[in-house]
Amino acid sequence: MCGIAGILNLNNQLNKRGSQIQSMSEAMKMRGPDSNGVLVAGMPDNTPMTNPGFVAQASGRLFLAHRRLSVIDLTDGGWQPFSLSSQRYWIVYNGEIYNFRELRLELSNLGTTFETESDTEVLLAGYIQWGKKVLDKLHGMFAFAIWDERTQTLFLARDRLGIKPLYYIRTSEDFIFGSDIKTLIASNLFRPKPNIENLFHAVALSVAPRPLTCFEDVFGVPPGHWLEIDATGKMIVEPYWQITTNKVDPTIDAEAAASLLDTALKTAVARCQVSDTPVGSFLSGGLDSGIVTAMAARNQKNINAFTLAFPGMDSDESDEARATARLLGIQHNVRDATQEISSETLLDMTRCYEEPFPSLAPNYLISEFVHDHGTKVVLNGLGADELFAGYGYYSLIKEWESARKRKWLGSLHVRLWPDRSRERNLMGADSVADFYAEVLAPTTLNEDGRRDLFNKEWTPDETTGAVLNRLYVKDRVFTDHLQGVNYLDMLHNIGNHHVYRADQFTMRFSLEARFPFLDHELVELAFSMPSNLKFAGGAGKKVVRDVAKQYVSPESLASKKKGFGLPVERWMRGALGPLVKDKLDALGDRAWINRDEVEHRYSLFNAGNLEYRSIWALVSTELWLESFFPNH
Repeated sequence: MCGIAGILNLNNQLNKRGSQIQSMSEAMKMRGPDSNGVLVAGMPDNTPMTNPGFVAQASGRLFLAHRRLSVIDLTDGGWQPFSLSSQRYWIVYNGEIYNFRELRLELSNLGTTFETESDTEVLLAGYIQWGKKVLDKLHGMFAFAIWDERTQTLFLARDRLGIKPLYYIRTSEDFIFGSDIKTLIASNLFRPKPNIENLFHAVALSVAPRPLTCFEDVFGVPPGHWLEIDATGKMIVEPYWQITTNKVDPTIDAEAAASLLDTALKTAVARCQVSDTPVGSFLSGGLDSGIVTAMAARNQKNINAFTLAFPGMDSDESDEARATARLLGIQHNVRDATQEISSETLLDMTRCYEEPFPSLAPNYLISEFVHDHGTKVVLNGLGADELFAGYGYYSLIKEWESARKRKWLGSLHVRLWPDRSRERNLMGADSVADFYAEVLAPTTLNEDGRRDLFNKEWTPDETTGAVLNRLYVKDRVFTDHLQGVNYLDMLHNIGNHHVYRADQFTMRFSLEARFPFLDHELVELAFSMPSNLKFAGGAGKKVVRDVAKQYVSPESLASKKKGFGLPVERWMRGALGPLVKDKLDALGDRAWINRDEVEHRYSLFNAGNLEYRSIWALVSTELWLESFFPNH
C-alpha cells in the first residue's frame, strides 16, 4: 500500500519538474511513511536518474514519485520506482496483488528470474511478459504506472472495483497523475478551480460521478480501466473488465447461493490476509464485518478486531460486536467515538474527503484507532450492502414500479432515516438511473431541490439521473430493476464513494484497508444470483443472513441494520452550532447559490423539520471551498 505520482511532459521536450515531483511526494507522505523514491526518465543519455539529491535540477520527459507502506517484502527489495536490470521499464505501484506468488511461479516457468520477494517485481515482470493482458490475471487492488523508456510511453491501470484511487489532469504542457487530488494540487503546475456543474451532482450523490470530480479538469481513471499516453500527448482510455448483467443463473436456489457465497468469501478473505505484517479487522455489530472477522480468525491466530462504540445512541452496535468477539475468542479493542470533534480534526477530515460530503463518517476515527494500536493492515466488510440489496431504498423499487404502472400517484411518501420523512417525486423517475439519483439524495437536495438552491445560470442542462445514465448505464440491460440498482451501487456507491473515502481516511493514518466482499470473482457471483435471494420478505441481504448464521453472535443476527455514523446532528445543535451558522452565511454569499433557499432550509432544520444531512451537505461544501480554493 503506497502513494504514487508522476509528471509527463506533453510537448515531447525536456523539462525541469524535479521540485514539483518532490512536492507531490511530500504531499502523500502519510500514504507511505516507510520509504520514498523519485525518478527522472526520458533524458538525453537515456539513463534514468533516481538520486534525490540531483532530481531537482534534472531535465527529463517523465518524473515519478513513490511513497511506500511496507506490507509485502519488508526489505529494500520493495523500493520504488522499481526497474529490472535492463532499466527499460519503470513502475510505481499502489496496492496489493494477492495472487503474486502464483503469478511468480507461472512467470518462473516461462523463464523469468526474480531478484526480490516483492509483488511489485512480479507485476512488472507480468506486464513485460503479457502486456496489458496481465490485468486479466491479477487478483487484488491496485493503481500503477509503468514507463517504457524505449517507446516513451506511460501506461496506467486501476483495479476492477476502483479500490485504489488514481487521478489525473492534463495541462497545456504536462500530464500529471497521483493517488489523490491533493497530490495533484501539490505539483503547483495548475491552479485548482471548483467545477460548479459537477458540484451540483455531488451534493446529491455524496461525490461527483467519476470520472468527473468537483475540480475543474481533474478526472479519475475509471475502475477496471487502463490509460496509455505518450510523450506527444496521444491518450487512450479503455476498459479491461466490466460487471456482467442480465445473465442470472435461475438454477441457483437459496441453499446453493449460501454455499457458493460462503466458499467465495472464504477464498476472498484468505486472499486479503496475504501479508508480511499482521492483519486486523474492523468489527461493527453487523453481519458483514462479523462474517469477515470470523473467517479471518480461523486463518490467523490472535487477530485483533477494532470497534467504535456510540454509547447512548441508536447506532451503537458495540454490544453486538462484543458478543461476536466473545463467540470467536479473539482480541477485541473498543473505543468511544461520541466525544466532541475538534475544529482541527474537522478541517483534517475535510482535506481527506476532497469533495463535499453530507455527513461525517467514522472512518477517520477508526483508522486513527487502528493506527494507534500499531496495526498496518485491516479487513473491512464493505460491499455486502451494495451487492445484496442491504439499503433502505431497495424496499422502494416495487413501490416505484407499481406507481409507474398506476400513473395516478404523483409522489411517494417514504421513510429512509429514523424520525425523518421526506417526499420524493419518484413518478418523475423514468429510468433506474433517475430512481437511483432521487433516492440517494438528502432531503431538499434531490433534483428539484438543488435547482431551487443553485442559481439558474449555474444549473446544468442534464439531470443527475441523465448523467448517471450516460456514464454508467448506457445501453446496458438488467434482469430487473433491483439488479440495476445493484449495478449503480457498485459503480457509484462503491467505485466512487465508499472505497474513495475509506482509502483517504485509512491512508491518512498509514493504514491499508482490504475488502473481501469486493473480490471481483465474488462480485461476479453476486450478479449471477436471482434478486429474490438478495431481497425477500421486505428485507435485503437474505443470502448474507443465511451465511452469517454459522459465524456471528445471535445478538448480531437479531439486530436490525443501524448504520455506522457519528452523532453529527447532536454536534450541529451543540458545539458545532456557531460553525454551522458561519459557514451557511459564507455559502450564501457565493454567486452561484440562492441565499434565500439556504436560510429557509436552515430555519427548517432549527425547527426540527429537516434532516441534518441536508444542512451539513451545505456546511461541508463551504468548508471544502475554503480549504481547497482559499482565494477563489
